[in-house]
Amino acid sequence: MNVTNSVVMERQNLADVPRCSLQKPYLIRTYEPGDEAHWYDIHLEADKLSNITDGLFAFQFGLDQRELSTRQFYLCHSGEVIGTASAWHGTSYKDESYGRVHWVAMRPSYQGRGLSKPLLCEVLQALKRLGYRRAYLTTSRLRRVAMSLYKSFGFVEV
Repeated sequence: MNVTNSVVMERQNLADVPRCSLQKPYLIRTYEPGDEAHWYDIHLEADKLSNITDGLFAFQFGLDQRELSTRQFYLCHSGEVIGTASAWHGTSYKDESYGRVHWVAMRPSYQGRGLSKPLLCEVLQALKRLGYRRAYLTTSRLRRVAMSLYKSFGFVEV
């Protein structure tokens, strides 16, 4: 991602995280062994601003499948994995009260349908369950639709 377009956004309170409904045949599930391939394919297809490489998943998330199963989410449509987002550690940010909304992506053929909202709800709920009081994320100013989504969820630029 081009650093000059990079932006950090924060949500100062996870106490009032919304709940979102998702209609069948869509469902959100947590990480399962082998999802690395789905994550890679989704990001390769959807993210034209980042350098998506074979080792990126392991570099970003490690290999602890138990941890991944509590922090990484996949949006599915009739068995097809179409989106992903993670409720990750904020250890490199301000303090331990911040969790990180990390690597959100949706296959382009499913974008614009409002499906990122329930996925983001799930990630924020997970951060709250994991004990975080605040959330942050990094994105690019070139991702205007994503920034609009984050702002609608109470994130502000810092």
